Amino acid sequence: MSYKMYVRSKIDYCLQVYGPTLNKTQIAKLDKVQYRAARLATQTMKSTSREKLLKDVGWETITQRIDYLSICHFHKMITGQTRERILECLPPRTNIAFNLRNKRHFEKYPYTARLRHKFLDKSFFPRVAIMWDSLPKDVTLAPSMIDFKQMLSEHMKPKKLKILSYGSKFGNSLQTQLRVGQSQLNSHLHKIGLSNTTNCKCGHHDETTSHLLHSCPLYKEARNQLHEKLSGLLERSPTSYTRDALTQVLLYGVEPDNPEQYRRNKSIFWNVQHYLIITRRLCYMSKLQFVLPK
Repeated sequence: MSYKMYVRSKIDYCLQVYGPTLNKTQIAKLDKVQYRAARLATQTMKSTSREKLLKDVGWETITQRIDYLSICHFHKMITGQTRERILECLPPRTNIAFNLRNKRHFEKYPYTARLRHKFLDKSFFPRVAIMWDSLPKDVTLAPSMIDFKQMLSEHMKPKKLKILSYGSKFGNSLQTQLRVGQSQLNSHLHKIGLSNTTNCKCGHHDETTSHLLHSCPLYKEARNQLHEKLSGLLERSPTSYTRDALTQVLLYGVEPDNPEQYRRNKSIFWNVQHYLIITRRLCYMSKLQFVLPK
């Protein structure tokens, strides 16, 4: 929330205008700021995948943000919510009445291809007109700005699941680390050179998320308590699920995009996070972890 209020609001200022002219290096710098904010909010590790983390928190990339803000501003223009003088800059409109099979609403500017490529490729109006023509018809015909933004968000932005942010900061961080596949487990650390083995302390050859949640004998008592709690929350006994199916439930909940399941998923998440905390396995530099010698 603090990032969106105090940082992204500054990045968003006129982003739809100057954003398309930014080069890859400049875009990468803004993406890096957002990535650090996402890591700070979720307390995940430095080596966490940017794509997985942004998907988990439901944030779009800077490039997607530029496109979203540009289309929103373009919608204001063509619906008469800006000054009339600015409409003179729009590309020529197509004659929809005689081009029923033509999805385009705007033609190209009447200049040579060389001039368009040199001066207009990154300009706001021709660029956003092309994006506008690529939108589904029901989005462009939205009755109000509020409806338009909501429909455009569903079309362009990653889906944000409310339940994924539930829990204490520490407990939610542990659960997020398992979802994005980068935690203090040896199988995760070994991939980035921070552990000299993938073995679990119990002797198993691969300390994965599935091993931690379902089979490690070091946490058998805590796991039995977790299953006892889940028995009253799930439709059937936790032991009757396959490992992959139960892992999905423990990390994402039951139908996470269904608001009617939110209360049940809150209880599931609370118990899973309690399990992860009392095992103390995902704590930094845990005694149960193999680490490289100093």
